[in-house]
Amino acid sequence: MSESTPRVKISTLLNIAVAGAFVTVAILFIFMVNREQREQALLQAESKARVMLDHNLATHTYFTRQLKPNIMALTEPIRSWDYFDPTWMSSTYAVREMDKYFKDLSNDDYYYKECAINARSPENEADKYERVFIEELNADPTLTEHSDIRILDGKPYFVTLRRGEVMEPACLQCHSTPENAPGDLVEQYGPERSFGRQVGEVVSAVSIRIPLATAYAHADQLSWTLSGLLLLFLLILFIIQFLFSRQWLFKPLEALRAKALEISTDRAQVGEEITLPFGKELRELTRAFNAMSVSLRRERDHLEERVRERTTQLEQLNEQLQQDIAERERVENSLKIANEQLQIQVAEVKKLQGDLREQALHDPLTGLYNRRYLSEAIERELASAKREKKSISVIVMDLDHFKTINDTFGHQVGDRFLTEFATLIGDRIRKSDTACRYGGEEFLLVLPGITLEDAAKRADEIRLECANIRIPHKGKPLQVTVSMGVATYPLHGKESEEIVIKADKALYVSKQNGRNRITLWNEA
Repeated sequence: MSESTPRVKISTLLNIAVAGAFVTVAILFIFMVNREQREQALLQAESKARVMLDHNLATHTYFTRQLKPNIMALTEPIRSWDYFDPTWMSSTYAVREMDKYFKDLSNDDYYYKECAINARSPENEADKYERVFIEELNADPTLTEHSDIRILDGKPYFVTLRRGEVMEPACLQCHSTPENAPGDLVEQYGPERSFGRQVGEVVSAVSIRIPLATAYAHADQLSWTLSGLLLLFLLILFIIQFLFSRQWLFKPLEALRAKALEISTDRAQVGEEITLPFGKELRELTRAFNAMSVSLRRERDHLEERVRERTTQLEQLNEQLQQDIAERERVENSLKIANEQLQIQVAEVKKLQGDLREQALHDPLTGLYNRRYLSEAIERELASAKREKKSISVIVMDLDHFKTINDTFGHQVGDRFLTEFATLIGDRIRKSDTACRYGGEEFLLVLPGITLEDAAKRADEIRLECANIRIPHKGKPLQVTVSMGVATYPLHGKESEEIVIKADKALYVSKQNGRNRITLWNEA
């Protein structure tokens, strides 16, 4: 470490780390307590909403099963068809009115409403949030309840919505058309509200809001109280560990540092020891320091003798090193000469291998590629044609009556015709084309990217020029004609062997039809 590097004491870092750990633990603890308190407040709100809901549903049940049927039976002899009194005929009206009395007696700032779209009483009309829930109930028969935490006027509320009344056939008397409803009902609420209902329609929902602000405030207050107590407790712990570490850890370490500095700056201090401190680890460290100090003293006392011994050893080693360097230079020169000779030979062998490969792939008479190279070339070109979705044509050529020429005029004349014809082919092909002697007087051309029609034109050019070849024999010029067969990928096949076979069969057709002609496979 350089002198310019800032020197920070371990004690400072330890105290910062401990303080940071204490603060982090305190914050996490307070956060967890506050979150738990808020969750408890939410659970209490859910429980309260459930009690309110069950209580009011019980009131509805009482009205439906006991109060309303009994009063209906008692008043039937004197009640007219148009009679309607919501105080005992409508459980929704009764629940709403009882809720008003309850709010007058209670300080709870809760919200309870049996809401509906186009409610009969404006007091029960659903707001925008409740309207959306009722529409979702009618769209999704499996939906029964929805709970959430909403911020209303800057305050948090636990909000729960539950499926309410579903329209049944008996309900249509008062909810289908004003003409079918009791006259008193229409007179009291008018002929427009809560009519036009259908059987199975969810017409209402129970909406409850439980305020959470007070409970959250209590949770925050408890969190702040716990924060103060916890921070005080952690501060006391921090002071205790600070004093303990300072007395029993850092003071002994400082004593070790001071004595080590004295030894490093004053050789007379070498061999001195320091008092063993409290604590097993520091005592062992101090013992090791004292042992090192004593050992350094002994090392210093015998240092000069050891220096002389080491100097002698180094001189001997240097002499041996010089001898090794000279020997290595001699070996390197020998290896260099041998390497140069080897390079002249990794070159001669390479040239010989290239010559042998060329000889193995070319026909010795005509210089064209042989049948061995053809199998490699045509597979390579066909694979390329398949990848690039291009055509490839094959022309098989055979010199007409060649056996007769050999038998009549001799093999030397026949060989002249073969070499002249090979030269003609070589002069008429592209660099991308492949020309080979297929066997005897038979030749083959591989033309990548050439269609059947273009291959036929190329073949005809070669056929016409072949007729111009003249070989003198005993003062008379001899000439020869050529027959050809053409096949093309992918028109005539997908594999190289198939294309070559079809071109060869087309050649056979040319021979049968009089020779000196070209036959395309699709004409054969």
